[in-house]
Amino acid sequence: MWQLKLKNTQKQIDEFSDFVWSFLSTNFIHLKTRRPPLYLFLSKESKGSLSQRTENEKKFIHEIQFGRGGAVLHRRPLLGYVSHWTQVPEETAHLYSLSLQKTSLDDLEDSRSMHNIAVLHESFGTFVQSLMLPKSAPKQQKTNDPLWDSIHQKGLGFGQKLARAFFDQQIKSTEIKKLLKFQWHRDLKTSQVALEYLRALTRQSQ
Repeated sequence: MWQLKLKNTQKQIDEFSDFVWSFLSTNFIHLKTRRPPLYLFLSKESKGSLSQRTENEKKFIHEIQFGRGGAVLHRRPLLGYVSHWTQVPEETAHLYSLSLQKTSLDDLEDSRSMHNIAVLHESFGTFVQSLMLPKSAPKQQKTNDPLWDSIHQKGLGFGQKLARAFFDQQIKSTEIKKLLKFQWHRDLKTSQVALEYLRALTRQSQ
């Protein structure tokens, strides 16, 4: 989209995240709610941000920090973390898509729903990252969790195809809006319908 180079400061993380949030809210579904916080790891602003979180959430975030990654906590109030400014579009996209959902992931028990939902969120995150910073698009990284690796690989594939189709004007912003209007977290049927719609959109980039 453009050549961009920012400093790794909380101020620039906030400004870039605000820009991405505004882009999404303007071009897809407008959100009246404020953007949830996105912290730069070890910034003074992030101090105490995990104080009200569970031990599992703290452990997860610390693992991401040591791996120099980015992550979002889906339990409300939403918040996210990045290690580098180039991770801002993807994590802001996750905050945005989670904010659109009326149902919390904590209310779900069906593993198939969770799988579909994870693929949808990863796809949208990759889509936004590829739009904003094509040269910093997410890459497949192997972990010790084969299920997560599979989800991430599917999300990368769908998201990159979606971005190409959008760049080439093969799909319109109204079609992305329709994808986002599905309440992905509602139930298994809804997540399956949304995933099938996503597959149909990505076929247009082939």
